[in-house]
Amino acid sequence: MTSFEFHTAAQQFPLLDSERIEELIEDIRQHGQREAIRVLDGKIVDGRNRYLACQRIGVEPHIEHLDDDIDPFAYVWSLNGERRDLTQDQRYLIWKSCAQKSGQWDQMRQKLQKRANQSRSELLKGRPRSCTPSTSCGRDTEKPRGQGSALRAAASKTNRGAVERMDRLQRVRPDLAEKVREGTLSSAEAMREINPDISPHIANNTGDNEWYTPKQYIQLARQVMGGIDLDPASCEAANKVVQAANFYDEDEDGLIQDWQGRVFMNPPYSQPQIQRFCEKLARHVSSGEVSEAVVLVNNATETRWGQMLLSLAAAVCFPAGRVKFWHPEKVSAPLQGQMILYFGSEREKFTHLFKEEGVICHGR
Repeated sequence: MTSFEFHTAAQQFPLLDSERIEELIEDIRQHGQREAIRVLDGKIVDGRNRYLACQRIGVEPHIEHLDDDIDPFAYVWSLNGERRDLTQDQRYLIWKSCAQKSGQWDQMRQKLQKRANQSRSELLKGRPRSCTPSTSCGRDTEKPRGQGSALRAAASKTNRGAVERMDRLQRVRPDLAEKVREGTLSSAEAMREINPDISPHIANNTGDNEWYTPKQYIQLARQVMGGIDLDPASCEAANKVVQAANFYDEDEDGLIQDWQGRVFMNPPYSQPQIQRFCEKLARHVSSGEVSEAVVLVNNATETRWGQMLLSLAAAVCFPAGRVKFWHPEKVSAPLQGQMILYFGSEREKFTHLFKEEGVICHGR
């Protein structure tokens, strides 16, 4: 059998676990090798798992030689970037490594710098001559927050939470980031390593934001507001219950969209996403663009975002018992209590409808 080494580009991705390798071996044994193994400069760029399976069976693998001008890192990402066995954090770390080696990373930085320069020029227009970037006359000359992470999230097909978690992990403990990329350590375990004081529910929240609101709370929110115009942190499955006139999923990224009307929000509970969603809601409520809102979050009253919501809310309900979120494929095991906040002019209506759910407190 012809022997090949593995290209560095291919090694950006973890190999399949033993169970899936056995499934692949059995598939090739029964149906043959249905997809070629791609080789560049005598090294396997794509198809390491197929190659190992063929070795186990003892059959000569089908090889396809790639043109020399192909960028191996961009190529391997385009083929494997959406593998279902990858977590969001793994996917981002793999994309980042491939992007840095292929030159895409520098292109992205140049693009972001160009955007920042344009924003800076626009902000400086119309200023008195005495105004300089360091004396901004009350206007922010910094580049818009979140542009870099949003750009990287879009390119890596992940989200800003994964981008910012893993960028931080790489800065603090690159060895742990490498283990996350390889799939030998979960991101929750890695985050606990760099912050031992982090509580279990916060650590667990770093990887899984997909939990949906029980129908009973949606029905009460709809009765209070008379309907739901927008759910800014949702998905198609969740909206079958929420039935908002409009919703934004992870790909559309509610943080960069307009919010108006009556809003129901059950935001991602991981940082920094929850902080950003709460800040955005507060801005839209304060401006009047969001006329009413019902928000379901953990009762983390000690946090900055928790204090901010409580300071603006007309009323808040602290449910008796933990809310049992749902998911079509997972079993809920809530680790702490929740609070349901109301923003708007129907405080008494909210109180009347939610009083059976738990203790109600009124805002200022």
